[in-house]
Amino acid sequence: MKELTYLHCQCFSISNIVNNLLTYMQINQGMPAIFVILDSNAQDKRISTDTIRKVMAKKINMHAIIISDCQDSETRSLFTEFCNGDESRIHYVPKSGEALSALLCVVPLQRLAFDTTIALGYNPDRPRNLAKELTTQ
Repeated sequence: MKELTYLHCQCFSISNIVNNLLTYMQINQGMPAIFVILDSNAQDKRISTDTIRKVMAKKINMHAIIISDCQDSETRSLFTEFCNGDESRIHYVPKSGEALSALLCVVPLQRLAFDTTIALGYNPDRPRNLAKELTTQ
């Protein structure tokens, strides 16, 4: 996303989201935030849902996009509530084990980067600061 759109992008671990992202989002109201939440084990899922509840309690104005492989209806309803009922901002990938589910989450992220690049008027096939080919003499 950063290399194609030339926009500032930052990644936070879900355990640091309360400290870093909430402070950043309170300063920059209305910024988009993308959450990739995998249902790999119960502890990670609990941390993720607790963090979403904390963000909702702060009432921060953000445009949330969620990419997840969660299957249970309670978590899915929490995601819908978090995205203000907008189901188009929630993308579910098939639950396929820890490594494959993480790999499947990359596809919607790549599509988002591509669409954002096109909307900004840049050519996604010719990023300015990446050497995409090997030049020989």
